[in-house]
Amino acid sequence: MKLLYNPNQSSPVKVHDKFDPDSTLLVDITFIPPTRANATVYNVGDVMVPSVFTGLYYKVRNPGKSGAAEPTWIMIPGQLTTDGTLGLILEAVSYDLIPADVTVSACVFSADNATITIGTPTVTTQSAEVLVSTVPATINEFNLTAHATLSTLEIIDFTLTFKVAQR
Repeated sequence: MKLLYNPNQSSPVKVHDKFDPDSTLLVDITFIPPTRANATVYNVGDVMVPSVFTGLYYKVRNPGKSGAAEPTWIMIPGQLTTDGTLGLILEAVSYDLIPADVTVSACVFSADNATITIGTPTVTTQSAEVLVSTVPATINEFNLTAHATLSTLEIIDFTLTFKVAQR
């Protein structure tokens, strides 16, 4: 499950899909969008910024492969940019995320119930992911919080609420 950090979050973000307690779930949070890359396959929900910051980021609306060079970026939020010739369509979004010159230096995940098993996170300078592997049958809902430390030494929390499917 890929998610984009929302710095304006005032309460836990409710995840729409129910967690299947008989499976595992990989939670991948992007804190800072990566720079667009040439000739790269992008999927719905992926995000990127141009090589020259424009005050916008771009979210993939139609999957495809980026072109050999950057497209002419549409500079109006909500409008679409076509990238390459293989169907990649990107929506312009006003940039209200962590500043592009900041990085993630560490991230720890925690659940609000000690019986939930969370793996060791994989952390990059822009994102973090963790595997949730065990949720007891008695739990109907749980919160998962990412505690990220930024290069500015600011610590941010991003909390997700998962409903658990009945067994």
